Amino acid sequence: MPEFNPKIVPLRHKRPHRRIKISGFELLALPYVTVLLFLIFLPVLMIALYAFIKDSGSTNLIIFGFDNFIRFIGTPENIVTLGRSLRLALIATIICLLLGYPYAYFTAGSSNKSQRILILLATAPMWINMLLRVYAWRQIFDASGSLNAILGIFGVPEIDFLATEIPAIIGMVSVYLPFMILPIYTILRKLDSSLIEASSDLGARPQQTFWRVIFPLSIPGILSGITMVLLPTATTLVIPEYLSKNNYALIGNLIEMKFKNNGDWGYGSAISIVLGIVIMALVFFANRFDRFAEVEEKGAKR
Repeated sequence: MPEFNPKIVPLRHKRPHRRIKISGFELLALPYVTVLLFLIFLPVLMIALYAFIKDSGSTNLIIFGFDNFIRFIGTPENIVTLGRSLRLALIATIICLLLGYPYAYFTAGSSNKSQRILILLATAPMWINMLLRVYAWRQIFDASGSLNAILGIFGVPEIDFLATEIPAIIGMVSVYLPFMILPIYTILRKLDSSLIEASSDLGARPQQTFWRVIFPLSIPGILSGITMVLLPTATTLVIPEYLSKNNYALIGNLIEMKFKNNGDWGYGSAISIVLGIVIMALVFFANRFDRFAEVEEKGAKR
């Protein structure tokens, strides 16, 4: 038998342990991660826990179930309130888009000095407390307010605007319009001007250039603006409270009532989760348009 020669036996090299190195730049994210964990993740986790806790009648026993969600779905008034909140939020979002897109488009096409002035005009109302702005609108729409005073000059009888949904919609638009303008303006400002010049060189009219080049490329900004406006308008508390006569309630007021007045945290948490799911579904379907636009753009390049 051949003698065993250890020299010809291949040696197995141990894989060196990889150490995770964190650069100094990555350490800057630690404050954000901390805020995300303690101020966002943990409260959402507590809301989810409260939503699924079932009333067992005992303080020492915790039972999880879907009773809070069944209560919400089984109450027709809550479904009506949810539908009204989403309807007003969609109306306000559409109005913000119709007003914000032309403003952002005109601003992006202006000179640098004009851009700074126009952006300042759009964001200046945000420096004022939202409660003061909403209360100013109430003074305008009140029965003895300035709007009825102006209409009275032309012989128009007094109108109870606060009994309608018009003041609430106008208040939502005035408060959240800058959140629609800024994302669209940012996208339009970053567009490559050579694409517009190429479209003109190929014989496209300005209207064709806008609808075939500029508008599709600005869809990400539109979707960002819709997301930033739709969610706060659907959950707003101050606007319907001050710009109505409490003859209708929105979902945000219902959640506040369950938490603050009734002390029913589980029911209020369940309503919050239902509203969050509905909003995320709407945002998901809105993002599908962006994906379709990307597919069409890739097909056009081919």
